[in-house]
Amino acid sequence: MSLTLGTGPLARPSAGRLNADLWSVAPAHALFLHPLEERIRGVIGGQTVADTTGAVMLHETGLMPRWYLPEADLAPGLLRPSDTRTTCPFKGEARYWHLEADGRRVEDAAWSYPDPVDGCPPLAGLVSFYFEKLDTWLVEDDEQIGHPRDPFHRVDARRSSRQVTIRIDGQVVAETRAPVAVVETGMPVR
Repeated sequence: MSLTLGTGPLARPSAGRLNADLWSVAPAHALFLHPLEERIRGVIGGQTVADTTGAVMLHETGLMPRWYLPEADLAPGLLRPSDTRTTCPFKGEARYWHLEADGRRVEDAAWSYPDPVDGCPPLAGLVSFYFEKLDTWLVEDDEQIGHPRDPFHRVDARRSSRQVTIRIDGQVVAETRAPVAVVETGMPVR
């Protein structure tokens, strides 16, 4: 389950029940910001653009979660102001940034909310990048493929030494002491 998509609690699910009516007091569009404990690095070409242990993740109703990185943890002098501005009724006016690194310019690669609207989590001093505009993202020393992962919805493949036996109609069709267990939030181990 993701917090903000599908049937997640911040997606305003059409099914399921809680023991309280959150939606009578919660806004129609929820924002949830929390710190991450991992080291996150962004690289373009061979140049590290961001290197932080101070990232936060923003969950927003109907959207994939996003990393926001402290401006202080970005390589100095690589972001150039863009003329692009957008307005979000829940966060305020976004200011966009071009990225100049490794001899190339990436237009509108990142954005920030220097003056978030009242009620918005504290986004001032943070920058978010379009994930695909950098060549590589690392979480600790592992390359992050795809988009930032929702830490509240995990899918992990784990090597195991458990005995696993698969039977069809009572007949053994596979047996191993070296399975790979798929562990997914809200699902039985497979």
